[in-house]
Amino acid sequence: MTPSYVAFTPSGCLIGEAARDHAVIDPRNVIYDSKRLIGRRFSDPLVQTDLSIWPFEVVDKDDKPMIKVECAGDVHVFTAEQILSLLLSKLKEVSEAYLLKELDGVVITVPAYFDLDQREATRNAAVIGGLKVLRILNEPTAAAIAYGLSNVYDSCMVLVFDLGGGTCDVSVIRISNHHYEVKGISGDTHLGGQDFDQRLVEYFGKQFLAEYNLSMEDMDRTAISWLRSECEKLKKKLSQATEAELHLEKFLHDADLHSSLSREQFDTINQDLFQRAISVVHEALRNAHIDKTDIQEVILVGGSSRIPKIKSLLQDYFNGKKLNMSINPDEAVGIGAAICASDPRLVLDDVTPLSLGLELAGGKMQVIIPKNTRYPTEVTTDKLTTLSPGQMEADFSVFEGDSEMVKNNRFLHTFTVKGLKTRKYDVTPFSVLFRIDENGILTVSAKEVDNENVQTVRIDRSQNGLSLEDINHMRMINNRYLNLNADQRSRSEARNALETRVYELKRKTLELISNAKETGHSNFSTTLKKCDEIIQWLQSSSLAEVEEYQRRERELNTL
Repeated sequence: MTPSYVAFTPSGCLIGEAARDHAVIDPRNVIYDSKRLIGRRFSDPLVQTDLSIWPFEVVDKDDKPMIKVECAGDVHVFTAEQILSLLLSKLKEVSEAYLLKELDGVVITVPAYFDLDQREATRNAAVIGGLKVLRILNEPTAAAIAYGLSNVYDSCMVLVFDLGGGTCDVSVIRISNHHYEVKGISGDTHLGGQDFDQRLVEYFGKQFLAEYNLSMEDMDRTAISWLRSECEKLKKKLSQATEAELHLEKFLHDADLHSSLSREQFDTINQDLFQRAISVVHEALRNAHIDKTDIQEVILVGGSSRIPKIKSLLQDYFNGKKLNMSINPDEAVGIGAAICASDPRLVLDDVTPLSLGLELAGGKMQVIIPKNTRYPTEVTTDKLTTLSPGQMEADFSVFEGDSEMVKNNRFLHTFTVKGLKTRKYDVTPFSVLFRIDENGILTVSAKEVDNENVQTVRIDRSQNGLSLEDINHMRMINNRYLNLNADQRSRSEARNALETRVYELKRKTLELISNAKETGHSNFSTTLKKCDEIIQWLQSSSLAEVEEYQRRERELNTL
């Protein structure tokens, strides 16, 4: 897997594993957490909270967060879309090198609870990265497609629990052969592995500062980035072991940081975050109007779904139901997206995460499309009029959210219908159409009744009027900074091959055990032990040499 990291160096740009490793050297110029920036305003409370955590600099430009970096001796400012486009450009290049042909198109996945701005911004990043977007697909839906590939049912109700690095998404989906009907969703766009890492950074940081009588002002960005990197490794170790140690030689002011943490302590430190994840599950079931006893499969997706306490809480919530981990949690979404791009037989019915509507007099919200409405869809209302007789034009303000008052919802767009038919004594009636396409993108039309006067807008606020010239300019910037390293690519491909092989072997071995009459066969236990050993090594190690990955894959092939 390629970590979503982009690093700017004196010689160019690094992507993925190499970029993440570079964070310990130059944290100010290594960008991550793009999902928490893209499509958001600078004034967003969640962005403001993260500003104190990120080691890189984010500045305000017309309430749009801009990322400030230094590269090749110059200072540059990028949007979150541009950062993501650099990552996607590299993935495009690596994919085409592997396939030996150009990509015809791609399916881009996003968290189910992404709003319209975030979806459009993600699409724009893909376009800037030189990709033709076939459709935008919710990540839990993609995971369900991957699961459905090898499990054909007349009808099966599944719950997909997706806990990744930055977001938590839950979808309740009915699978019927090639038909995927989303019944309900919920999500927390600010809950994931990064938050668990941050809790560990704070825990060990306070411990170290107290031991050496230092203050937070003594902690520089490099030290914090180093600590965060090691905390992530420790977190992964605790998914395999009940205790893990942390050793950072000459961590700060030549002082060492030596400590340890038990799995029980880790669970306590993150207890409230884990409960938030379970609350998302409860909300998704409530939105779907389905009881938890009706769920036939609980599918785990995302790296953080491996955390033992998360699995324990989910199993308890579903009354001891066995959790489905048959697909590599890191790859399920990507596999589903690939299937979606290649199989025209698939029928996907996704739902809106938030309500969509218009502002009425007094600042009230008139909901046109309620949340959890299946799309593609279109809804028309004929119950809207101008405020007073004789108006020559009418303004329509579109909002997204579930509060009765628009001030508590997210403003999307305002448009005006001009040249209204003169009505001296009567208000002007309107027919308003809201249409959502298969990508979850909204188009709104307002038509004067008994007249052909109509105004239509595609809600595309995040694009901010990007012209073809703007996009080409950003692509040129991409090409300038991307510096494809053949050695790095080879090592990443070797790592991915080993990951795929070990998870596939473990899955097949577990299936053999469950189907076998005698479960005590020594070959089974030897194979599982070797698989777990390699998985633990993969989770705790940085990018190794190609020969090391190939050697370990050969070990698997001899089992």
